Amino acid sequence: MILFTTTLLLLAGLSQQQSTEDLNAYVDKILKEELPAEKIDPLTTRGFSFHIRDHPHVVSVKFQPSTITGLGTIQRSGDCSSYNRLFPYRVYVGCNVTYGEIKVQVKSQLKYDRNSTTVTADTTFPEVHGRLYVSAGAWKGPKARAFPKLGNFTTTFTGLDENPDTQKLRWGYYEVVRDILAVSIERSLSWAISESAGKVLWPCC
Repeated sequence: MILFTTTLLLLAGLSQQQSTEDLNAYVDKILKEELPAEKIDPLTTRGFSFHIRDHPHVVSVKFQPSTITGLGTIQRSGDCSSYNRLFPYRVYVGCNVTYGEIKVQVKSQLKYDRNSTTVTADTTFPEVHGRLYVSAGAWKGPKARAFPKLGNFTTTFTGLDENPDTQKLRWGYYEVVRDILAVSIERSLSWAISESAGKVLWPCC
């Protein structure tokens, strides 16, 4: 009877949406108190390389590990909301988030036809927005998914002049930098927030 009563109380509690204040406090605790321990800031990504044929030209770029600073500035923006209909299988909370200034430093060896040069691209994103979802449920630990919305940015190049001949190359670096940041948020930062969420109780039971 005690177990049955307890189950009814739990179901009754989850049938009601958690208060906005509780949800906000839950996400704030994850981001402000637990996330810093994951040492996600700065983040170093793996190096990679690729080749592109732009007839009659051939472009080859070998990227060294890149460094991202500022991921730890993520914070809640506005109120969070929850979805509990699948309790106890899974419950969800979603929030808008913002980041402070994020910097991405990319170093590479660029080969364009017979020319070879070392290129460094230092890119600054003044402010990044996005969406964060955190879920908790039966048997499995919490999961987080962070999705960025990248805005304006500025890039300073070393080793790559600014002229019509190199414009396509500079734009290529822009694309790579944005991809590096987006993937780092969606994968590495999401993983770190998941680990942090595992140290915080869902606001009900």
